[in-house]
Amino acid sequence: MNIHTDGTTTPLKGVKYAIFGLGSSAYGCERYQAVGKAVDKKLQELGARPICERGEGDDAKSYDFTT
Repeated sequence: MNIHTDGTTTPLKGVKYAIFGLGSSAYGCERYQAVGKAVDKKLQELGARPICERGEGDDAKSYDFTT
């Protein structure tokens, strides 16, 4: 664990991650993707670094995935 001069720690330094959040915009903008955003923020605060932008899926929208 890395302890910085300001007292903060980065126990996840060197950890890389990706997040994909699934939510519904029908619940309102305050709650939409709240968990994915919170986890992303906390991981970065603890020293981890994302390997890509956070993905977001919206269950309230219709997607056509025919092949």
